[in-house]
Amino acid sequence: METECQNRLPSQPSYAQSIPKLSSRVLISMIQDAEHPKAIELLSMVNALPVSKVLTNIQWEAGVIDPVVSDALHSTSVGSHLAICGDERFIWACWSVASQAGWLNDEMTLLKTEDVRNLYCVHCGHIQAISTQTEAECQSCQVQLFVRDHFSQRLGAYMGVCLDANQPYGGEVK
Repeated sequence: METECQNRLPSQPSYAQSIPKLSSRVLISMIQDAEHPKAIELLSMVNALPVSKVLTNIQWEAGVIDPVVSDALHSTSVGSHLAICGDERFIWACWSVASQAGWLNDEMTLLKTEDVRNLYCVHCGHIQAISTQTEAECQSCQVQLFVRDHFSQRLGAYMGVCLDANQPYGGEVK
């Protein structure tokens, strides 16, 4: 279904390359960008199912999802399947809400569309958006960070650790 590389850490997320054929009767789709090719593929599959819910243009800010989405996830019958389609920041914000609503990983398909992800600074706890770079500066404490491959599902972010042990503080040291 998903393997990108044999060398990936167990904590690294893996994503479906396409929509699997589902035996479930109900499919809920959470889509960040309905114009993306993966979203279009998902929408065509949704239309073929007898019962489906499509949630697009979901309002979310700093990992907090619109309460309407949470209500939809809580009110769905057993045996349903959830497809989440968007960048990693969106996927893991939605995954968190779904998990809190009782959804299991096997009941979800994750489709990554863009290379935008979250970075967690282990020094100050700040979470910021980055692309695929391996180094970044923390926007909060200005520490130069190395982006580790370790991913936290709870935080929906990759871990950023101090890049240079001889310069553990951000900005100018006095």
